[in-house]
Amino acid sequence: MTKTLVAAFAMLGIVSSFSAEAEGIHAVKTLSGYQCMSLAKLWDGVGAQPAPVHVYGSSQPNASEIGFAASSVIVPNPLKVVNGRIPMLWPNGKTVWINEGDVAPWHVVSDPHASCTPVLLSNGRYGFDGKS
Repeated sequence: MTKTLVAAFAMLGIVSSFSAEAEGIHAVKTLSGYQCMSLAKLWDGVGAQPAPVHVYGSSQPNASEIGFAASSVIVPNPLKVVNGRIPMLWPNGKTVWINEGDVAPWHVVSDPHASCTPVLLSNGRYGFDGKS
């Protein structure tokens, strides 16, 4: 019986540590003045995946490519287009730039009622909060 109780408490400890970790990061503030957008060319599960979308260090035409965009991005609302590029907020808070033609209104094909809200997360990074 003692071994059974120890095993049961050990399992409870494991389960509670996982649930505490899962609940750790959460939205703490909505980012007013920003909106979610999707990449204009998302993979629909058929055929080849579209090429990754580059982000740039500035709005200048000769700006360096510094990374790639995720499928959902945070941009100003209303959009502020400079030289065909839109400023985009990376999760670390850095502003990078994405080509205007690479983004589209935010959507989820499989759930047309889904919503997306840009937020500051409890870990200090920027992300999304959504509802279905």
